[in-house]
Amino acid sequence: MIINVHTHVYTNPAKPDSDELFVSQMPVPKAVQQWRDRGVDHVCVCPGGRLTKGKEHDNGNDVVESLCADYGDFFIGFGRVRPEKDKPEYIDELADRGFKGLKFIAPLVPYDDESSFPFYEKASKHGLVCLFHLGWLGHRPGRRADHVIRVANMQPVHLDAIARYFSELKLVGAHFGGRAYCLQAVTIARWMPNVYFDLTGGIIRRLPWPFLQMLFGQQKEESLVDDETVLDGRVMEKIIFGSDNALPDVFLTFYKNLMERFDAPPQMQQAVMGDTLAGLLGL
Repeated sequence: MIINVHTHVYTNPAKPDSDELFVSQMPVPKAVQQWRDRGVDHVCVCPGGRLTKGKEHDNGNDVVESLCADYGDFFIGFGRVRPEKDKPEYIDELADRGFKGLKFIAPLVPYDDESSFPFYEKASKHGLVCLFHLGWLGHRPGRRADHVIRVANMQPVHLDAIARYFSELKLVGAHFGGRAYCLQAVTIARWMPNVYFDLTGGIIRRLPWPFLQMLFGQQKEESLVDDETVLDGRVMEKIIFGSDNALPDVFLTFYKNLMERFDAPPQMQQAVMGDTLAGLLGL
């Protein structure tokens, strides 16, 4: 089984005023066919930043809900939640509407600020998977967001306090923290049993092989007895397949090559590509 934990639905970038919906850089029907042709069973989808249709007060979640209804169980809905404007009870509503996960991004305060804890409490109660954007967030010069964006509020280390306090909550950190925070992600992955990460974005997949060895490898023998680097299974087993906005083949290729370069066992490869997430989602 292959499950993609991280995509977005958004309106056609070339026609921003249209209602044509895109996923993975192509119209939805074409995207669905391409993912299915590559053996992908399910794709988790959350609202993108460019949605011209839908109710503003619903954070674009009604578009995700409609998409899931149109494609049966292929798409799995992740609802966007904004603690700075929503109420914790909104998560009850999303769970009742069939959403299986939540997306958090661009918070006004760090993710582990206790003002957000009532939202995590609700998510834990409903067994929802929480996907957190981590690290650098894209910026278009000349365009001002509706509130101040602080990348420092979106670090892997913030998931530590949440995971400790809500031990049953299922957390996924997007982008492995990016270049700036990926070493934090390594530590959290190794030690926090309920925190997982995807490798999406344009940073991790472009890192030089020695840097990837540092992230996902360890010495075969302690104390530099020799120079051999082997897979650190405690990190790799916490990785979940995702693609974000990339074309399907980009991350299918990267995940395959990364695990083969580390000679990851077949069972671990299958866990990364789908089995772990299937368990988190109750599939």
